[in-house]
Amino acid sequence: MAHRRKTAIKLRQNRNPAGNDEGSVPAVGSLMRGLEVLKAFRSGQGSLGNAEIAAATKIPRATVSRLSSALLEAGYLDYDRSTARYSLRPRVLTLGFSLLSNLPILPVAHEHMQKLAVESGCTVSLAAPDGSEMIYLDRCSGETLPYFFSTGSAVGRPTSLRGVSVWSITHGATEFV
Repeated sequence: MAHRRKTAIKLRQNRNPAGNDEGSVPAVGSLMRGLEVLKAFRSGQGSLGNAEIAAATKIPRATVSRLSSALLEAGYLDYDRSTARYSLRPRVLTLGFSLLSNLPILPVAHEHMQKLAVESGCTVSLAAPDGSEMIYLDRCSGETLPYFFSTGSAVGRPTSLRGVSVWSITHGATEFV
């Protein structure tokens, strides 16, 4: 019983992912681990076995097995018995598209982005900061400079011009190099 009380106290002391305590809700271990399992499926990886998921997430293999089974039952993962590997199901997209459909700036921004892409011939993208990455929210392709990232792609902030711009703005820079 004392162990459970200590665990509950530790969970209450967790900070939210944004790194501040404002409006924070205690992290629930199983939920957080389940999300880590989903995040293990990176672009271009296809299917993963429990051992690969465990290695990618640093979650014990037995726990990964239970989480994978729960995500399979919930419809977020598919399982191929012949290879003993999991893959993401389309249901995962509903989480991201719920976000996109509730961003009022997106339709307005898309119209301007499309106009700029047509006039410049360049691809125009809109991305939002998420921790150390930038997540692409929308993209309008240009004719002369095609771009290969799509909505939902994550790129490290330091490697993207958007990331450099966000860093510069948040750190008070007045010039860009």
